[in-house]
Amino acid sequence: MISPLVVRRSRLDLEDIPEYREDLKRQHIYPTIPEAPIELGYNLNEVKDLYLRTLDLISPSDEDKEKHKADPAFRYFKASRYKPTEYIVPNENLRKELDKELNEKMGTGLYMLAGRQGVVSDFMRRLLVRRFESSVAAFRESLKMMIDSFERIQAWIEKRDKVPVYKRGILPDVEDFYETSDDDLTEEITAMFEKYQDRGFFEIDMKYIQREKFMADIQSDLQLLKDIRTEWFGEEPQIQFDYKLDAFRKLLKKL
Repeated sequence: MISPLVVRRSRLDLEDIPEYREDLKRQHIYPTIPEAPIELGYNLNEVKDLYLRTLDLISPSDEDKEKHKADPAFRYFKASRYKPTEYIVPNENLRKELDKELNEKMGTGLYMLAGRQGVVSDFMRRLLVRRFESSVAAFRESLKMMIDSFERIQAWIEKRDKVPVYKRGILPDVEDFYETSDDDLTEEITAMFEKYQDRGFFEIDMKYIQREKFMADIQSDLQLLKDIRTEWFGEEPQIQFDYKLDAFRKLLKKL
């Protein structure tokens, strides 16, 4: 319906839409058709085992998870920080109470929120895999971002006894709400929370959460991310090797 009203100038449009094609011919302009990209491999050398082990930690197969589900030593990235609704207590009255509270505050029910958080959790796992496969530098920055995020939610729960859920932007540091010279914090803190609530922020009281299981998975994920970072980048952490970048540089020198 709106196609005739949309200005389109992709190469395919210039070739397929008669008005554009004829106009280009009159001007003796011909679109450049690039060659198909060539996929090039590179040697992982001595980090091949580390590479495969890291992939298994951040994105194990469903078969592996099922096979080792009874093994307490089996570790993988659960992305627990992004799906607190998976840890709601199995108490029907509390579930109904939370569902009502969510509908009143956010206009969304518990089950819809749980579905959204499941999607976000899967997305963050896939994002970490893609950043890992993209470049060593991108992987390091993503690890830092996620480690910071897990530490913030830990601090928030310890300070507020609530799980923060923020639909837009980076979760603020809980200490930012309490740093003030005013003797009476109540009014100032309330005003700050209201500002964030207008941008999609809310909290889930820990009485609705299976505390021990949730906090254990948060700590497990956090430690796993830190262990991966140490294995790849050391304690600093610094980039020590990047075989993909090295292979790309060698290719450029040949051109």
